[in-house]
Amino acid sequence: MATDTPMTATCHCKTVAVTVPKKPELINECQCTVCRSYRAGWAYYTVEGVSIPKLKDLKKYSRKDVGKPNNVFCFCPECYCLVCWWPADASDPKGEVGINTTFWDPKDLEYVERRISWEDLQDTSRTG
Repeated sequence: MATDTPMTATCHCKTVAVTVPKKPELINECQCTVCRSYRAGWAYYTVEGVSIPKLKDLKKYSRKDVGKPNNVFCFCPECYCLVCWWPADASDPKGEVGINTTFWDPKDLEYVERRISWEDLQDTSRTG
């Protein structure tokens, strides 16, 4: 049950804030090797729909096991919380971005559907 009210959350140390346009309709628990390690729950939005004022300051990690990665994982430079994955080529404002929903209080996401995406085990080109 998504609402059209923007939601903002911060990392543990409050250095990085993330604002999304609305509550997610779905949280994906990706099962690729990286996401399983991070234990992230992803909500998907467009690049233009997400605000991360300190995005350029975030630490970045790109997978080395998939050839040319489509996305980079972004972390707070202070507390190293995983913030999001961002398209490696973010020139398309309609491109997809994955926001780590573990920033939000679980009560704020109480009625949001969660899924485990087993197909990601077969498709190593997608991260998150």
